[in-house]
Amino acid sequence: MIQLPHNLKVLRKEQRLSQQVLANKLYISRACLAKYEGGVNEPSLNLTVKISRYFGVSVDTLLTVDLEKTRLAELMKDDKSVGMIMPIQVDKNGDNMIEVVPHTAQAGYMGQYSDPGFIESLDQMALPFQELHGKCRAFPIEGDSMPPYGDGSYVIGRLITSSREIKNGKRYILLSRDEGIVFKRVYRDDKAEGVLNCHSDNPKYKPFTMHLQEVQEIWEFVAALSFGDAGDNSFATGVMSKVKELQDEVQKLALQLVPESY
Repeated sequence: MIQLPHNLKVLRKEQRLSQQVLANKLYISRACLAKYEGGVNEPSLNLTVKISRYFGVSVDTLLTVDLEKTRLAELMKDDKSVGMIMPIQVDKNGDNMIEVVPHTAQAGYMGQYSDPGFIESLDQMALPFQELHGKCRAFPIEGDSMPPYGDGSYVIGRLITSSREIKNGKRYILLSRDEGIVFKRVYRDDKAEGVLNCHSDNPKYKPFTMHLQEVQEIWEFVAALSFGDAGDNSFATGVMSKVKELQDEVQKLALQLVPESY
């Protein structure tokens, strides 16, 4: 790990983070971070993976490349997840299980998604659908920005290993170090490299941008689970109400344009 202490300091300064701020984001103490940067102690494998995911640089690059002599933008611009280590669960046949992140563990997931112990503690399920191939995980949804999925719903995403796999207009679950778990339609920004435009299906929510450097994981939406009244149709009902109002207005205008009979 000869380059790690140096690279950790370079990356932190590149993003203008104090030791305390970065330590808080990595869930460690400032003193601990200072020892890592000084080469006094070496971080665990789990923490090394967490650092690599936070900065969007592969573990191999973090450990072996002098980032001060390398263009950071070229390393981080568009190769998300390349070389990343990710803990997964498999059944007795070696098939991937779908881990379920409960509402109560959302905050914990952001801090421990690279910790095998935390991932192992999550409930698991298996669904017999061909579409759920690859590594899938279920995430809780809150709010009404992506109808018909809302409070109480779960969306299942398939892990994609490169941001190059993102297709404009499709829905994705993004794990952002600043925004948390985000479920949106995603579009690449043609004018700004490495920038994603995130849109809600509910038009009352304004689009926002997210840089790839902020994203730790990208999951392509493949399915959803709703229970009881979760993800109710209030949004769809509102749309239909507006359509009915427009139909009534059109009918009134049509009557006004019909010439009177004499």
